[in-house]
Amino acid sequence: GGRKMADIMFPEVARILFTKGAFELGEFRLKLHEKRPEDPPSPYRINLRKPPDGPLDDRDIRSLGSLVWLVTYCECDDLDFSSVVGVPRAGDPLAAVVAGILRVPQGVLGKEEHNGKRRIVARQRDPSLNGLVLLVDDVVTEADSKIEAARAIRYAGGIVWHAGVVIDREQGGRETLLREGLTLHSVWRVGGL
Repeated sequence: GGRKMADIMFPEVARILFTKGAFELGEFRLKLHEKRPEDPPSPYRINLRKPPDGPLDDRDIRSLGSLVWLVTYCECDDLDFSSVVGVPRAGDPLAAVVAGILRVPQGVLGKEEHNGKRRIVARQRDPSLNGLVLLVDDVVTEADSKIEAARAIRYAGGIVWHAGVVIDREQGGRETLLREGLTLHSVWRVGGL
């Protein structure tokens, strides 16, 4: 049942993303360019946000969140997650979908300014960050924000071993997360672009 549903859903959702302009071709500066500005621009950008920041609607986000849940569930169905936390801000709407499917609380991380740099932080004593937490985001490139979020969850007392994303750009994020003790589950892998 699950595999047949995936065979139908995955290509249909991908078609919708392309049709709505969530995948753009051109020359783009990404977050990785903040630390390596000399790197060449990316030939594509993936924008999985809702207006005003992106082209997707609530139905698209529900579809993507459901796919993140599906691949994560298929790859680690023996785990009982206590909560789902999104990497702020793009991961929050997806985390809400996954938390709803799992019927667990959604934890929320924040961003704060510190010495002129933004960093991801957790509220101390936040009960939604206790137990086994599933981390969710839209896209992984090099995984810096996922690692920062996982560390914030761990600092708050949570356990995080798994991260679910819609798209893995295959630019080292999976390996970086593994070194941090996180297994990545992705709906799609871009690779080679």
